[in-house]
Amino acid sequence: MHANWVLLLALVSWMTLSYSLAPPAVERIPVPASYAEVARPSGVRADDSSDGATLEESPRDASATEFEHPIQRRAQRAFEAGRVGRAIEMLAEASRKHAGDAAIRNQLGVYLSNAGRIDEAIAEFEAALARAPDTERFHFNLGTALLKVGRTDEAISALDRALDLNPHYVDARYNLALALNQAGDTDGAIGAYRLAIASDHGRTAASARNNLGVLLLRSHRLREALVEFQAAIRAFPDFTKARFNKAIALSQLGRSEDAATEYAKLLDVEPDHSRALVNLAVLSMRRNAWEEAAALLGRALALEPENARAHYDLGLCHVGLRDDARAIREFEAAVDLDGTYAAAAYNLALALKRVGRKEEAQRRFSDAVRIRPDRSEYHYNLALSLSETGDLEAAILEYRAALSVRRDYYKARYNLALAHYRRGDFEQARHVFERARKDRPDSYEAAYNLGLTWLKLKKPELAEPVLRDAVKLDDTLEAHYNLGLSLARQGRH
Repeated sequence: MHANWVLLLALVSWMTLSYSLAPPAVERIPVPASYAEVARPSGVRADDSSDGATLEESPRDASATEFEHPIQRRAQRAFEAGRVGRAIEMLAEASRKHAGDAAIRNQLGVYLSNAGRIDEAIAEFEAALARAPDTERFHFNLGTALLKVGRTDEAISALDRALDLNPHYVDARYNLALALNQAGDTDGAIGAYRLAIASDHGRTAASARNNLGVLLLRSHRLREALVEFQAAIRAFPDFTKARFNKAIALSQLGRSEDAATEYAKLLDVEPDHSRALVNLAVLSMRRNAWEEAAALLGRALALEPENARAHYDLGLCHVGLRDDARAIREFEAAVDLDGTYAAAAYNLALALKRVGRKEEAQRRFSDAVRIRPDRSEYHYNLALSLSETGDLEAAILEYRAALSVRRDYYKARYNLALAHYRRGDFEQARHVFERARKDRPDSYEAAYNLGLTWLKLKKPELAEPVLRDAVKLDDTLEAHYNLGLSLARQGRH
């Protein structure tokens, strides 16, 4: 009975049959995972960077403590009174009178460094070392000044020499860790911070613990990082950077409620901490608490109206609230503030597409692809947009670009085959549909459309088995109809 039914379908108007293709599918906007600026760590989001944690990046300052000459003491009083220029003038004159006095040259270097005249300060520290090469403080001051102007390798050498002279010089150890981190030697920096912590129990050790925690966080050693942040907070409960970073570590460990508690504690002390507001909003978004998140982001934007990430996250909130008009405004603000913000351009394109503004959406998809050509979903959705406007040749290029980034991207491969089919390139469509079937043997659409493609290639004997597979996967009328057609064309009435 079943065979007769199939045959009947095959005989009904088969000469005028139009093959129906299964439609392409559009990617959905993902709920944000976290707030990130680094990429940097600089927020909780982990999409473009690492973690959002905050380093204490200012080196421990140069120092001058030995004042043998009266002029040095008078200069120091002027410096402490805020008359830095006058203090510099006094010591410059003294250095001319006492050209061989290393302490005066060092003190002058300290004041010049404080005034931002780093190159002049370096010259004075070098002059002091020429007269007293084994003075640890002079090496420390020179290394610190070199670090401030980015002469990292020289800074490391100077700070190493200070530590050779005094292995317990905690400020030198701390600044060496900063220099090593700037030079990309993360393991060396971690070791230097640990030694600084072992040599001190004050604020320098707490700052070292915070920075050590950040490096551990960036190395995905989350539990170790959390230990360091907690120790820094125990020593100094008002250490807001450490508390902020602790919240990030907790969030990355999946402890969202604990992270939210830490952000709330921080905001009790510092209610205008905009990044804490944004990160707390992201945690609310993970719970789909869109209105709560929007309120927090509104507070953050009142403090920092040009915060592109806050506008972006607020746009995502309005997507969650199904208010595409507001979402579009926020995404546009993010893109206007940061022309390299690919995620904002991409989500703006998706929102524009949902409200029917297809040409604008296509331009924004193009922007996203230009900024981040390594994102397969950006290429894919641009390809869908191009297909919808009839530019199949350009769409094919974008589907291929998506597959070059992500070789197992089934949707891109499937829709690439559809684009070839619609262009009339049935042999190429057949090849890509067959690959799609290998990727997803359980896909009805791939089997069904491969069968149609074989019919277009006038090979009904090859269409028959894949259409039988399609019927097994989804017992649809269209699959039975075209299976019947393949049988009829083989003369199997």
